[in-house]
Amino acid sequence: MQDAVAFFVAQGSYGLMFAALIAAGMGVPLPEDIVFISGAILSERGVTSLPITVAVLAVGTLLGDTVLFFLARRLGPAIYERAFVKRVMPADRRAWIEDKIRRHGGWVVFFARHVAGFRGPTFAICAIHGISYPVFLLCDAIALVRKGSTLIGAGRPPQRAVVGSQAHDGGRGPDTLRAATESTR
Repeated sequence: MQDAVAFFVAQGSYGLMFAALIAAGMGVPLPEDIVFISGAILSERGVTSLPITVAVLAVGTLLGDTVLFFLARRLGPAIYERAFVKRVMPADRRAWIEDKIRRHGGWVVFFARHVAGFRGPTFAICAIHGISYPVFLLCDAIALVRKGSTLIGAGRPPQRAVVGSQAHDGGRGPDTLRAATESTR
């Protein structure tokens, strides 16, 4: 994982983050977590802007998921006959997910967003079995806010905090420490 993060950080581009997330959303085995953490590191280093990075990450993720959703909806149940799909989503696992969709609807989308290797097939099954696009997008976006904020936070060092009379700057150096100390007087 460190090599993948190092690659994304070395390239330092909004376009690469966006393309990687679209590819991941369409089923390419690339963990979105790597792209999110890399984006956070890039913004912390000043290579990219944090608000633009967050927007690129969110739009790239949701667009990739949308492409998968509509591709699965267009192909319909015939997709289950493909060898790759039979291997990654056997009939018994598919039946289990279909039951969860009938019982819990959009919550399945919310929870699938957080499970690597489960998200893509589950999103496809949701599309085929009638979850509406607005419900899908809403549940996916809410889950993305939760997961994305966690991952972006993981890629950024702790911000300086003033605790009692002692200031901590997350290891950024004496200038930041001095500024934090002076602001408490």
